[in-house]
Amino acid sequence: MTDDDVTTAAGEPVVPSADDELARSLAIAVLGVPGVLQTYDARPVVAAVVADAASALRTGLGAGLPLVKPVPLTPSSPIAVSRGAAGLSVTVKIAVSEERPAAATCRDVYAVVADAVAALPEGGDVDTISVQISRIG
Repeated sequence: MTDDDVTTAAGEPVVPSADDELARSLAIAVLGVPGVLQTYDARPVVAAVVADAASALRTGLGAGLPLVKPVPLTPSSPIAVSRGAAGLSVTVKIAVSEERPAAATCRDVYAVVADAVAALPEGGDVDTISVQISRIG
């Protein structure tokens, strides 16, 4: 086992889901859009707190817990991706530059996400794509 291996408490390897991989690739693509300065965690607050607490427990911060590397959730996948009956939902929260109109930046982020989802091998039935500005400048 290498330092890069991620395991469960039972010692089994953790394989990132397709949605986790999509979220990571979207985060990289979104940061490449002109005018985007930063991405923020777009998961619902309660879900983020629970996931981060579980991640902390997996690292063995509690007394007597086995040391297990956490699944990389928060820092590597700030974009929220979920699947429902109507299709894929993607939420992106960004900081935008003052040097470019915020609406133009949001349209470009939307287009990048829509193109990436459309290019998925299984197709991309999209329910919603939400781009939110959390900070300007």
